[in-house]
Amino acid sequence: MISTLFTIFRNRVFRLKGMILKAVFIMLGCKVGRGLKCKGFPIFRTFPRSNFYIGDNVNIGYRITFDVASSGELILHDNVNLTQDIIISAIERVDIGDKALVAEHVSIRDGDHQFSANEEIVRQPLSGQAVSIGNDVWIGAGVRVLKGSRVSSGCVVASNSVITKNVQMDEGGIYAGIPATKIGER
Repeated sequence: MISTLFTIFRNRVFRLKGMILKAVFIMLGCKVGRGLKCKGFPIFRTFPRSNFYIGDNVNIGYRITFDVASSGELILHDNVNLTQDIIISAIERVDIGDKALVAEHVSIRDGDHQFSANEEIVRQPLSGQAVSIGNDVWIGAGVRVLKGSRVSSGCVVASNSVITKNVQMDEGGIYAGIPATKIGER
């Protein structure tokens, strides 16, 4: 009985936080769908503008960091679940499909520093290439999704794997390793 009441109370708190976050997003020009749940308020390295789109029934977990440049775009489609301790960085575009599950300690980045020997790294520009994560995908704990990557719909990516633009993924495949390779089918 007490655990049921606690669960009901906790879910209402998550919905209330989601309504507060939705109001902030809308004031900043973002598009936000219905049913946003927010376990912890995200960290914004840059303030969102109209370059954020959040679909219906998105769940934002604890300690989620959004680093979206003014030139970048972040799209979270319907029913995306971001668990905790995740960073999503977009200098171009990060697109996460419907019903995608992203486990803890995941890094999704569509850019990195250039590193010519002629100049200090800190002074060099960023280089970006869009990242696309399909529908019904499970990104396991500790995965790194790097610039130019495409995770096909229905894929499962095993914990601590690295997805690069050179990894060609089949729909419904199971991938693991550094760089990730196909190890099976769902």
